[in-house]
Amino acid sequence: MEEDIVRVKRTIALTLLITIALTFCSCNNSEYVPAIIVEPPFSLMDDIIYGNLVNVYYIEPYKIIRAVEDDVFVTMYEDDSYSKHFSGDNLEVTDGKKTYYLLIGTSEKVKAYKLIIECTLILDFEISINEDITYSIGDSFDRTSITVYATKEDGSIIETQDYNVEFDSSSLGSKQVIIEYGGIVHDFYVNIVDT
Repeated sequence: MEEDIVRVKRTIALTLLITIALTFCSCNNSEYVPAIIVEPPFSLMDDIIYGNLVNVYYIEPYKIIRAVEDDVFVTMYEDDSYSKHFSGDNLEVTDGKKTYYLLIGTSEKVKAYKLIIECTLILDFEISINEDITYSIGDSFDRTSITVYATKEDGSIIETQDYNVEFDSSSLGSKQVIIEYGGIVHDFYVNIVDT
């Protein structure tokens, strides 16, 4: 019972702080921009932090997005009314696109950000060879020569360009091309010839 009272008092205090901070920010002509660190694969553009994930089931939002200064807080909410506060360490990520809302600042100034997480959960993928290409020494891999189709957990099939390629064309002969997507790896071979 006492823990519930403390939790309610904290929620009221935090809501009051947010209201004051948002009021201050909307009245102040100079925009506050806190110094933050956004870890890959997330990126920051203006007031949106975006991450495109494959086969990731949990993230640690407070390790991915951190303030540089010690007196700056980072608080995440599940809705844009800032009423559902996320206070855990691990955020469960599901297939699809989800938006969260962040407040980053001090007791005197705060900036609102959107955190957009787009996640694709796959079971496997297939590589379709569009055309047989012969490579010369030093050539880069031609992504147009293949199409990658991934089977999602719901059974649907998507085409993707977000795969990683490992390819070494530094010597002649049959060479392995490694394709990685969502932690799953497949390969095939191409020929490197003397031109």
